[in-house]
Amino acid sequence: MVSGTTTPGCLTSKVAIVTGSSSGIGRAIAIRFAQEGAKVVCSDIYPFASVDIKDEADVATHEAIIKEGGRQFTSRLTLAMLKKSNYRFMRRRGDLDDWIYDMARLLTHPPKSLVNNAGICVEVDSIPLGTPCHLLPLHIFDKTMQINTRGTFLGCKYGIAQMLRQPCQLNSSSHGWIISIASVAGLVAFGGCPAYCSGKGAVVALTKQVACDY
Repeated sequence: MVSGTTTPGCLTSKVAIVTGSSSGIGRAIAIRFAQEGAKVVCSDIYPFASVDIKDEADVATHEAIIKEGGRQFTSRLTLAMLKKSNYRFMRRRGDLDDWIYDMARLLTHPPKSLVNNAGICVEVDSIPLGTPCHLLPLHIFDKTMQINTRGTFLGCKYGIAQMLRQPCQLNSSSHGWIISIASVAGLVAFGGCPAYCSGKGAVVALTKQVACDY
């Protein structure tokens, strides 16, 4: 789902990709980027937020942007299409690959910004909060790392590869910007959420490491 510009601002005509854009921080970032004139690729496994967040569940992020004067088009990805292409099926939130960058390129401008925001806290939703490490089911840990850590890594991997192929920004030596959303739990440990703390800690470390290389 791609949303166009609203009013002119400091991001006019620039393309931004925001993962986990249906709710919370990701939604706020996507809408704000559009308000500043960016063309926003809204990426999420669900178009609407959780029913627990009524203000967000009633109106999808891209629809909220359109209401403010933005433009959008929809690209439908089906299994039949995937069998005829070289693209992998994005089964989980955060499974970002070349397909989403092809969507961004359809806007006639290469993506200048990527916000790695998609993430989950399965420990809150699936098991009693406060479950210590030795009682944590392995599948909960694996799912958390798959989405929170691997998803951020894939965003950086494909985002950097695309941005390096692009010319530098005007009056700048930068090819683009990547923002990865972690958590205070990635800096300070909390009891009862070993998977979430591990995943967000890895996001912090990965972001610092990527900054060293580029």
